[in-house]
Amino acid sequence: METVEWLEADGLGGFSSGSSDLLRRRRYHALMIIGPHPLRQSAAPSIVHPDSSSCVTRMVLVTGLEVWLRIEEQTYFLSAHEYHPGVRHPEGNKLLNMFSLSPWPRWQYALSDTISLQHSIVSVFESGEVLLEWNISGSSQAQLFVRPLLAAKNYHQLQQESQDLLFTAETFTNGGVIWRPTTGTMPVSWLCNGDYEHVPIWYRQFLYAAERDRGLDHIEDLASPGIFSFKLSPEHPAQVIVRPGANVYGDPEAVFTHLKEREKYRRMPSSILSAIPSDLRSNRTTSAPDSAITPALPQHTLSMHTALRAAESYMIHRSQGLSIIAGYPWFTDWGRDTFIALRGLCLSVGRSEPAQRIVSTWAKYISQGMVPNRFTDHGPPEYNSADASLWFVIVVHELVTMLSKHTDKKPPDDWLRAIEEIIDHYSSGTRYNIQLQIDGLLAAGTSDKALTWMDAKVGSSVITPRIGKPVELQALWFNALKAGAQLLPHRAEEWVKLYETQKKSFSKRFVTPQGWLADVVDNFHKPGCIDTSLRPNQLLAVGGLPYLLVEPPIARQVVDLVEAKLLVPGGVRTLTPDHPDYQGKYGGDPRKRDQAYHQGTAWPWLLGPFIEAWLRTRTSTEKRNNHHLHEAQRRFIDPWTELSKGSGHFPEVMDGNPPHTPGGAPFQAWSLSEWLRIQILLRKLHAA
Repeated sequence: METVEWLEADGLGGFSSGSSDLLRRRRYHALMIIGPHPLRQSAAPSIVHPDSSSCVTRMVLVTGLEVWLRIEEQTYFLSAHEYHPGVRHPEGNKLLNMFSLSPWPRWQYALSDTISLQHSIVSVFESGEVLLEWNISGSSQAQLFVRPLLAAKNYHQLQQESQDLLFTAETFTNGGVIWRPTTGTMPVSWLCNGDYEHVPIWYRQFLYAAERDRGLDHIEDLASPGIFSFKLSPEHPAQVIVRPGANVYGDPEAVFTHLKEREKYRRMPSSILSAIPSDLRSNRTTSAPDSAITPALPQHTLSMHTALRAAESYMIHRSQGLSIIAGYPWFTDWGRDTFIALRGLCLSVGRSEPAQRIVSTWAKYISQGMVPNRFTDHGPPEYNSADASLWFVIVVHELVTMLSKHTDKKPPDDWLRAIEEIIDHYSSGTRYNIQLQIDGLLAAGTSDKALTWMDAKVGSSVITPRIGKPVELQALWFNALKAGAQLLPHRAEEWVKLYETQKKSFSKRFVTPQGWLADVVDNFHKPGCIDTSLRPNQLLAVGGLPYLLVEPPIARQVVDLVEAKLLVPGGVRTLTPDHPDYQGKYGGDPRKRDQAYHQGTAWPWLLGPFIEAWLRTRTSTEKRNNHHLHEAQRRFIDPWTELSKGSGHFPEVMDGNPPHTPGGAPFQAWSLSEWLRIQILLRKLHAA
């Protein structure tokens, strides 16, 4: 079987994750990681969560399981672990003959010609609970044993054996057990239809191969307080509800059935597709193949239902309100990522209600015309992004346009005030030298900050400073001014003059003799100093945004050069291979990865602006024909879809060099968002 990573997100910032072959390769592969602000009300009836005030960041509560099955005299070890220095034991994954992600992660073991066992993991949305189930077929009776492997740690850290970790268990007659591993951290509860025996032990020196490959510490010890045993038969599965906090109320089987049925209904294609407009509900994501240009079907297909279900993973409830996680497993919510991702996760598919809530959440935190760069798990928001605020303005305009088709209601005043504050502060000047210049172009940057999306740093050194007048900042400013002029008519005359002046300056200063657009003009704030590196940032001047900043002939040149120099299957490189700073492989320790992050590494999300620009520049809208749509599908979208492996999720980055191995975060919001946005765009173009 092909190994894939799986993700079960709870809508609160917490999640479960792992690999289809059962091996935990990351510190983030865990059964229960809780978010900093879990809801206090469970999805189950008559169950109340404890106050979450003790949880100030994501915490790992349950890392994994040790599981074995006994049928008469035969014992089957069902887990798979790797220990230092590379010993794998047991190897229960060798018994696997099936893995599926639908409707949740499910594994099937072939124990003999007649006996099979199925295991599933379900994260209950907006409750923080995790359901575990084992079903057997072909055997009248068996005994299942499960050892939970506990942690009580920040999710970025690794745990070592410690006398401070407490194994004490509180047991209850209904099959409930509560552990409080350390004082001051969230307890963990286990409610099940089995029996518990308190047999505490430490499991030492688990090895996490992905962490080792990333140049990080990668050895961990885990605590197991005891063993659960279950009498297993085809009519009587083993069922477990794992909960954050001290909560064992309810009948195990009744509560389990309720939560499982609720999740099953929530994940049904009809339930997910019903949340989007009827004209977008087709579960197909590819056009009918044109035999003249489309060879064999791609290895993996991805339904709209699966992609939309994956999209829900990134929308989370915070104490501040609804937001979007930039990616799993290690990202929080970033302003830039939120508003790029919101366009595909919400706007393109007609999810206006969560979009409105997300906009309102971030609008509350605008300071000096700046949207936060990110919300941390704890502490105040960080304001160090030049482009996030402009994405905010553009998204609000797109959202208001969508809402205007269904209501005459005026946009909320706080949205309009936020837009006016952003444009005014950017015009007059705000943090980090962000200010409109006399030539109509927008400047930004200080030596110690990376303000654009190319924001990697090694220590105090910024890898891609891009100080001055970055090309995509001009495209975003142009679109923000046009959006603002439409939303605030009393400022329209003033802002129209600004963007008309900017467009003239842009045409004169950014078009290079080679035919592409310069990456930064007045580099390091030095007049006339130009960085002519061929990078994908120029795509936003010709695609990915509502309004083009250059004329069609120049746009066509830009697209063709980007395709020739930067495009790879499934992504767009951040620098050309012939550039002296090019780094073709994203890997190694944090320093090596950060040096390559935007210096040649390819990014799937950039395919969205590229494909939109490619379609725009092929022919006029009136003359565009199905040939171009099929060609875009075959050449660009099918390889992009392959990255998902049918899961609905897409990786953060890929190597710039062949074979373009995926890397970074395995689940990235804007990578999926742009795939969704382009799928909907193609549907609309087909319909037209």
